[in-house]
Amino acid sequence: MAFSPSTPIRRTARGLALVLCLSAVRAHAQATAPPRLTLAPRLDTIPVGSTRTLSVTATAEDGKKVPPPAVTWTSSDPAIATISPTGAVHALKLGTVTITGIAGGQTLHTSITVYGWARLTAGEKMTCGVTTLGQVYCWGTGGFGELGTGTKGNSPLPRPVAGHFSIGTQAGALSTGGFSISHVCAITPAGKAMCWGWNSEGQLGDGTKTDAAAPVPVAGDVSFVAIGAALAHTCGIGTDGAAYCWGASPYGLGLGNSVGRAAAPQKVSGGPARFTTIAAGYAHTCALDSDAAAWCWGDDNAGDLGTASQDPSAVPVRVKGAGPFAVISTGYTYTCGVTTDGAAWCWGNNTHGEIGDGSNDNRTAPVRIGGTRTFFAIATGAGHTCALAADSLAYCWGRNEGGELGNGTNTPSIQPVAVTGRILLASITAGATHSCGVASTGRAYCWGANDQGQLGSPGGNASSPREVQVPGQRGGRK
Repeated sequence: MAFSPSTPIRRTARGLALVLCLSAVRAHAQATAPPRLTLAPRLDTIPVGSTRTLSVTATAEDGKKVPPPAVTWTSSDPAIATISPTGAVHALKLGTVTITGIAGGQTLHTSITVYGWARLTAGEKMTCGVTTLGQVYCWGTGGFGELGTGTKGNSPLPRPVAGHFSIGTQAGALSTGGFSISHVCAITPAGKAMCWGWNSEGQLGDGTKTDAAAPVPVAGDVSFVAIGAALAHTCGIGTDGAAYCWGASPYGLGLGNSVGRAAAPQKVSGGPARFTTIAAGYAHTCALDSDAAAWCWGDDNAGDLGTASQDPSAVPVRVKGAGPFAVISTGYTYTCGVTTDGAAWCWGNNTHGEIGDGSNDNRTAPVRIGGTRTFFAIATGAGHTCALAADSLAYCWGRNEGGELGNGTNTPSIQPVAVTGRILLASITAGATHSCGVASTGRAYCWGANDQGQLGSPGGNASSPREVQVPGQRGGRK
């Protein structure tokens, strides 16, 4: 029988060609590595209320950019920050989240900390604040250098204090004085006190009477845990629990003499063995001791000291009729505090209804404010007072010429009225004619007079809360 080519042989040839083709494809695939994926831009921190957009870039082995694969985004905690399908990160409240992007079989991670305001402190016509990162900013009037920017001049928006030094975010680490002209003092994490602004009476504590447009260190080697700035004097608490004061006060700095002047910190005479909290008013100072008892010294013309008399004192005297206290705050010529059971108490001058007891009568001893309502924070200004109730809602009372009560009017009130907006606040502060508060989310709000930009936002006076943007904030919802 004769031999002829068969179909199986032709099929074998085609199969061999197919195998060779598949091998070549596999070899090419093995030789071409997947592109390297990276997240951009680098986001370590983002201010609350802001939006930043992440994207994935793809780089081939030869270093050339290539189109990236589709990305699936997730946030480890959407309550802190969300991320959209297009990579837009929106910061909602304080905290740290991990953003994950999955693309082309690769998983990418980045950790982002959402920062915001930790607390604010209001002065005469200016305000300062510290962020949760420990950075200090000031805004408002700055003719005496009280904004601490290195130059004198006003600013309607937060500006960083010169030196970019950080401070603690705890209560008592930052304080603005004022009632006519302001100076500001702060405590670094190492316990060093720094002050800036008006210094005609030595209230900056640097041994001079020269105004400072940037922070100057307080003289001496005292390490501080709390500080309170007034009009022309400043007081602080050292790590030893002693109170120290400097500057000038018409009725004494608590040094045992009736007319007190000191260019550098001097230890307060008498009183308890250990103080924990301190607040300085126009011409008087009050502090809490380790047993939560309140002590005051200085002027007592309107009953500022709370001793049921009107006798000034050059040494600490104990407040009568209320306590133990969790919080104390000194206003222009009056004082308020919150006891450990949540009751609010005020005493002293009541010309504008700043005591809040429904009258305009001065009180030489503490009177309870707000009935049975309980509070956890209180702040005194020049002629008005604000406090935070147990439900975190704000109430204010007293003078209201600039809208500082925040109730949508300019009508004064001799008893507490609710601040509009029902914003839940964690801390509150009162200046001469404006007020501010910080929410637990890290957002801050101010209301009242804005003639010098003390509200930290453009526009005129505000009789209801207006948000203060966190430095670096953009692209977020108001």
